[in-house]
Amino acid sequence: MPEPQAEFRIVTRRRGLASVLFAVVRPGDAKGAAVTRTALRVRGAFRTGEIPLGEIATAELRTGLGWGALRIRHAFGKVTVSGLSRPDATALATALEAARVDWWRKAVEARIETLRSVHGRVAQLADPQRYIARSVLRDLERDSRDVAGNMASRWPAALSAAPEIQMLKTIRDLVSDPEGFRTRANEVFVKNELSRSRAFLDRVEERPLTDEQRRAVVDDDDRNLVVAAAGSGKTSVIVAKAGWLAERAYRRPSELLLLAFARNAREELGERIRGRLGDEVANGVTVRTFHGLGTEIIGRAEGRSPSLAKEAEDNVALLELLKGIVADLLADRDLSATLLRWFQGQFAPYRNEQEFRSWGEYWDYIRQYDIRSLKGEKVKSFEECEIANFLYLNGVPYEYEADYERDTATPAKRQYRPDFYLPEAGI
Repeated sequence: MPEPQAEFRIVTRRRGLASVLFAVVRPGDAKGAAVTRTALRVRGAFRTGEIPLGEIATAELRTGLGWGALRIRHAFGKVTVSGLSRPDATALATALEAARVDWWRKAVEARIETLRSVHGRVAQLADPQRYIARSVLRDLERDSRDVAGNMASRWPAALSAAPEIQMLKTIRDLVSDPEGFRTRANEVFVKNELSRSRAFLDRVEERPLTDEQRRAVVDDDDRNLVVAAAGSGKTSVIVAKAGWLAERAYRRPSELLLLAFARNAREELGERIRGRLGDEVANGVTVRTFHGLGTEIIGRAEGRSPSLAKEAEDNVALLELLKGIVADLLADRDLSATLLRWFQGQFAPYRNEQEFRSWGEYWDYIRQYDIRSLKGEKVKSFEECEIANFLYLNGVPYEYEADYERDTATPAKRQYRPDFYLPEAGI
């Protein structure tokens, strides 16, 4: 049954000579069109098609000496209605634009509350009060897709400045680059949070935290991995992180679980938490070793506590186990090369003597570590260790602090011992 005429805003088609002429010279073009409240209907030589108004991107009016045409780009391609009289082509373009404006206004109005709600959350990313974790962004991205997914960026140019369209545009920008939005938001948050928490981060440990430590504290994603060598301040970061979460009320102390590998590390962590953060936080936070937590979980689940492997309580047995694991790893050529490079220069935190205020501070730092080369001898500095490891890994025989070939001892001085002697070269 034909649609009532009242449903159409305009109906137009080729007339007279144009019907014959354009059928020959432009056989692929549509010969007529009609605009309804929801679609543009185009009539070809043999069939009629319908393009939803929301799928139309542009409608370009073209006029010549006696004829006019409307070139339409839409989500599925493009179509041209040609051979119309100039007044008819102009009227079609005007009616189509008016219909598109009405359709978009109604479509936006139907979702305006959701649109405003989601836009408000997106706008908060300009100055977030919390670190934007991936899970938070995932929820926002899902809601943004829901509100904007069926509303592509094909709104009429006449509505581009409308507040609702501007909100929709911002939401669609997030959908197109969610991780970019998150990165920029977190850069703003971290900068502001480091300023807001400066006093706390200055006093939470005996010495103010370094820039890297501060960043590790205020980065608050769902999962954070901090890679650092022994003695570089990981415990300080953990203590500060727990205190910062409690201080900012992002977590209650009872929601925090801190894990260490060894008992002495667990005890130190617990003491530092109490000493630096106070009894209220320390009484709420749970501090365990990994194996202690695992034992407790198994005991509760199975009704009996399991026995520990001997390596858990016998350092000699643990060392033998680790030797076997390393030996297995060294059988892989690529992994062996990586492991040896790590032992050569990355096994301990390196700080040179210029970083200390006095020689006393430097030697106190050196004495914290039993610095041994891959060959097994104890050396006096990380620099000497790196030299020794380089020689060892490259197959250069050397002797560390061997007696000099000539007698140099005096009543006041001991025999001279060069740091490194290369016997094959006599150097």
